Amino acid sequence: MKRVFWVNVNSSYKEVVDGSFLWAPKLGVRKDGITFKRPGWEQLKKVSPGDIVFMHRKQHIVGVATATSAMYDSEIPGTRKPTNPNYLGNKIDINIRLLQTPVSTEEFKDDFILNYNKQCTPLLFNKENNVTQSYLYEMPIAAAFYLSNALGSQFPASILSALKNDD
Repeated sequence: MKRVFWVNVNSSYKEVVDGSFLWAPKLGVRKDGITFKRPGWEQLKKVSPGDIVFMHRKQHIVGVATATSAMYDSEIPGTRKPTNPNYLGNKIDINIRLLQTPVSTEEFKDDFILNYNKQCTPLLFNKENNVTQSYLYEMPIAAAFYLSNALGSQFPASILSALKNDD
């Protein structure tokens, strides 16, 4: 059964598009040296080949990706400056289809919040009805069909077909 995810790629957009991957640190390190995990980073562990990822940037869905690998250990991408030389993360490879015209979350967020937000891990939209500042979210499969309608003809037919055959 395919899973469906949403990823925020604001500052990492160029890295994601150019490299065709998603990457998140295994642990964050606070200034006082204490390590922590973020729920959005942990979601990468759930991704399997064939899973669908909606790509979000600056309040718009900008693309739809398909995972082409399971998660694997990876050093920090060369496009980033490591704060620690032993900085390790989790990575998945993806096949990206960028939208010709990004779709604003304003066009669908009210219905999405009402019907799907409580089923997202972590919650996708916050109490101010804005996309939360996390990395990767798991969504119910029904949300993928809803978003495919919101994207209209820009939603890749091959992904829609795969979702229907998997449902």
